[in-house]
Amino acid sequence: MKIHPWIWFLLVVIVFLIQLLTLDVLPQLQQDEVQITEYGRLALDPLSEWSVTWLISEEKPLLLWSYLGPLISELSFQVGGASGMGPRIASLLGGMFAGTMMFFWLRTRKTPELIALGLSLAFLLDPLFELTQRMGRVDGWVFGFCIASCWFLRRSLNKQKKINSVLYILGAGFCAITASFIWPSAILLFP
Repeated sequence: MKIHPWIWFLLVVIVFLIQLLTLDVLPQLQQDEVQITEYGRLALDPLSEWSVTWLISEEKPLLLWSYLGPLISELSFQVGGASGMGPRIASLLGGMFAGTMMFFWLRTRKTPELIALGLSLAFLLDPLFELTQRMGRVDGWVFGFCIASCWFLRRSLNKQKKINSVLYILGAGFCAITASFIWPSAILLFP
């Protein structure tokens, strides 16, 4: 059975809207939410004289090499305003991106379309994965870029033209590097 990608996108929009309505069910602030957003603030202001992640012995804030995820969190916090829902919405968008990449990767692996749709939806609605989104974590973005890397690699095998294969491999490398700069857990996901 052939499933048009628009069916997947319609499901993603429905899931996004339902989760958006219940995104504030958890207590307003979670430790991960605050800490990841703080890392993003420090990425924008590395010479800050205060931080919740202060290195006492070195008298300076802790700066991460994986700064893209915290930047997403900080910028979404600034855009979201006083409600503090910005990082959770950005995290929810990361989850939708990850689910979408899963769907396209499974299709490229020649998984039967209905099964690819079901597995991607199960991944998107997994309670632990959904909880990370409600806690404002950036794991969805990491998963998305790791799976996108696998998708590009799989697509590079299916192309006859050499130039297309090289571009897909470059895209896979770009996604892998981007994932590692979003959050350190990317290193654990590739194996």
